[in-house]
Amino acid sequence: MSPASGAISDICKKISAAGIGILIALIILEAGLRLFPQPVRTDNSYRWNSTVALGDGYADIFPYWFDKRLYYAPSQGRIDYHFDSLGARTAGPAAQPPSGPSIVVVGDSLTFGFGLRFEDSYPRLVEKCLRSRGTGVSLLNFARPGWNAVDSARQYARVRDWVPHRMLIYGLHLNDLINFPTSQLAAASGKEHPGFLSFSAFYRFADEALKRRRERRRIIGEILGHRGLDDELARMNLAAIRDMKALADEKHADFLVLILPVLIDLGNYPFKPIHRRLAEVLRKEGIDFLDVTPAFARKKAERLWILPFDQHPNETATPIIADELCEFLVRR
Repeated sequence: MSPASGAISDICKKISAAGIGILIALIILEAGLRLFPQPVRTDNSYRWNSTVALGDGYADIFPYWFDKRLYYAPSQGRIDYHFDSLGARTAGPAAQPPSGPSIVVVGDSLTFGFGLRFEDSYPRLVEKCLRSRGTGVSLLNFARPGWNAVDSARQYARVRDWVPHRMLIYGLHLNDLINFPTSQLAAASGKEHPGFLSFSAFYRFADEALKRRRERRRIIGEILGHRGLDDELARMNLAAIRDMKALADEKHADFLVLILPVLIDLGNYPFKPIHRRLAEVLRKEGIDFLDVTPAFARKKAERLWILPFDQHPNETATPIIADELCEFLVRR
């Protein structure tokens, strides 16, 4: 055999070995995806949970079989929400009302702690952080899922005379200003287009991932192409934020807008232009704000969701928010 023929033979052997290696890897991936199928995501996945009434609140039942973190397993998916007589979320039905200085917190499901036990909501974590730093302040969480600034201002106006407090914090999520469901981006899924390899779990997984990525980009494009802070919904909620400041001023309480991130594409965050515009508006109004989004820049968004199809912040995301807010309040 000539040297040239030997070299060609070696190359062919290497190519064959590489091909066999790729084939084995694909077989292993196929077997793994069949043994451990990925959760199905649909545009309506964020409506999966069921609710049980309690005497002083309610409980949500989450599909814990999708939870790889095993956060929901001990309670079989059940998360209880308890409230005191004024409507603040509490640790349990026998929780004692706080004494001493307080901070009132309002907002939507991200501030409420949707899908999280009371002790993992960021207002509770901030309270614990402040107390560890020698500041004995209670945070009273009056947030509710689905609320925007208008609802939050209404709630604050209702409770402000009944709760001695020195500060009001409003947790703002972009869907308070632009109309899109919190988990629309997490649940984004393209239309089904069965291919000739659709019998393969690996093919279906890769095909769904590509479709989901395209659909997510489409939704983000629609949100960014929206009129942003200039349409009626945004103007109405920005007016409510101004109302909250005026109401807090009347009680000689400080007011802070806490800007929360949309937990998607955090390394190349697509909503930076809207955050910058919002900061400009708040600065012009003389309203203090803290945007915690930069603290998430190095995080993988999907690892911060309560479930693979619901991007509400989980128990690893809320401490990031709490640490940023705690440091901000300590510096004040």
